[in-house]
Amino acid sequence: MAYKLVALDLDGTMLDDDKVLDRGTVEMIREVSERGVRFTIATGRMSRGALRYADELGVDIPVITYNGAIMRSMYSDEVYREFKVPAEQAKEALHLLRDEPVLRYAFLGDDVFTDTAHDWTDRYADLLGVEIHQVADVQDLLGEDPTMLVFMVPVGRAQILTQTLKSKLDSQVRITNSADWFLDVLHPQATKGLALAQLAERLGIEREEIIAIGDNINDLEMVEYAGLGVAVANATDELKAIADYITEAPISKGVEEVIRRFIISNHEMLDATTLAQKP
Repeated sequence: MAYKLVALDLDGTMLDDDKVLDRGTVEMIREVSERGVRFTIATGRMSRGALRYADELGVDIPVITYNGAIMRSMYSDEVYREFKVPAEQAKEALHLLRDEPVLRYAFLGDDVFTDTAHDWTDRYADLLGVEIHQVADVQDLLGEDPTMLVFMVPVGRAQILTQTLKSKLDSQVRITNSADWFLDVLHPQATKGLALAQLAERLGIEREEIIAIGDNINDLEMVEYAGLGVAVANATDELKAIADYITEAPISKGVEEVIRRFIISNHEMLDATTLAQKP
């Protein structure tokens, strides 16, 4: 199979612990892009915090952000896909976890707001690459629909609190986890899989011609959708269980492994076949 599109998660897949892209991986992606393979990112990050990585990778097609809630152009403000959490359900989610030891973040427009001051908020702001605005109560902002709510929860509590929300809001919102300490509340249509399908249709690329690579629960839908769904070695057990291929190497070295095995080697075989057929 000649793959034409690769969708890459960022955190836990492409970025190291310092949230930096590996230079060797970047160079490999840029070289393969010159052969006609398209690359995009599909991340839980907000658009403003993700575009700099896409630019570094040389991405020239729309990017998927906010776990699939938004798909937008790399080079303009044009948005091709946008789904927001209904304010009523967002308020209910805040209410259901009101007594839990969580940090609360509301994403509205391209800004982030919190009403729970904590040292972790500064670290989260650094991770996102944006300023987080302190407010008295994020619920007061919900006169408009947020793109996403994020709860930062104690390690080991994410799945329990996910079930707390699902028991009351299931089908009204999408609840997923981008890390062991994050609980993300989104519109039901906000999945990386649905966004990737929309991007593929826009580019005229078949599902079977797509590779999707991720590491966590919020990557499930796109890994299931792609012709070749990949979990890197450091991925969660849930993702590995549905992946078509699990890399031997973690994070970006796992991405390089996939590119070598399924793209570069395939191009080399095609080139060899072409040369052999010449008179």
